Amino acid sequence: MNAFYGNFFNRSSDLCAFPAFPRDQCYVVEVAIDENLTKNVICLQTAVLHTTCNGERRIRVMTLALPTTTNLADVYASADQQAIATYFSHKAVERALSGGLEAARDSLQHKLIELLQTFRKELAGGSMGGGLQFPSNLRGLPVLFLGLMKNVGLRKSAQIPSDLRSAALCLLSTLPVPLLMQYIYPRLYSLHDMPDNAGTPDPETSHIVLPPPVNLSSERFAPYGLYLIDDGQTQFLWVGRDTVPQLLADVFGIEDRTQLRVGKGSVPELDNDFNERVRAVIYKSRDNKAKGVGSITLPHLYVVREDGEPSLKLWAQTLLVEDRADQGMSAAQWLGILREKVMT
Repeated sequence: MNAFYGNFFNRSSDLCAFPAFPRDQCYVVEVAIDENLTKNVICLQTAVLHTTCNGERRIRVMTLALPTTTNLADVYASADQQAIATYFSHKAVERALSGGLEAARDSLQHKLIELLQTFRKELAGGSMGGGLQFPSNLRGLPVLFLGLMKNVGLRKSAQIPSDLRSAALCLLSTLPVPLLMQYIYPRLYSLHDMPDNAGTPDPETSHIVLPPPVNLSSERFAPYGLYLIDDGQTQFLWVGRDTVPQLLADVFGIEDRTQLRVGKGSVPELDNDFNERVRAVIYKSRDNKAKGVGSITLPHLYVVREDGEPSLKLWAQTLLVEDRADQGMSAAQWLGILREKVMT
């Protein structure tokens, strides 16, 4: 065991003490291979010795069998981009606390470039074609790394209070994988034109159907639209500057957007189908049980008017990872930098 990441007390090289195992926590163990592997399969095993609420002592053993290979292509093809992003999120927080925010951002960029360069040199024949080359299972990794670098915890900005940055660093090093992915690359839903079945129960599962998420870019915003931005910790309901009166009446019960109360709030319960569907989407997006994890956080909803409070609008726009904002580069600029670095 080379390193442990998470909230616990490290008693020895392979023994950790935990006060509890909350469902909203994540733990990362870095395993180093010191000897040549001669078997076709290796096993990783962990055991948890615990006491139940009734005073019973129990032990739970979990074993994971993994195939070995000498083919680098197999390693890339079987890699999990979400697990990789989670691992480097913990590493970046550690680096930020020991060497500063710039060092943490640089380490993320260098590691991603190293992954891309190795793939290009060893598996792509040294050719870049029309852009960056990566296996299909890792094509989202550059954007996830960009989301990490632009997160409140690691972003370059003099406007972020230290307590907010500290809280974000804590989340980056503790959130379970599904919640961490949403935190570094939030969900964006277009509500004004969502499919007819969105916001209604699925006939087979009875679960509320969510609209298809769209890319986190202001280019996706129509001036007459209604959008939900959700990073798992905070929700923003974005109201376009040219929103039609009928949409305002259906969702908020008003006809003039200047009457709209911005800031922290909620969507009023009105007796119409579209209002019920919008509220259902907002509540379903907060449901972490459907993601297989627990959470002690209920996201607050902020209503944002495009032509309203500038600071609130800027806060919401910082979640648009693919846009250039607050000294951060856009996704297109980021991919261009990566391509240039990989080619050198």
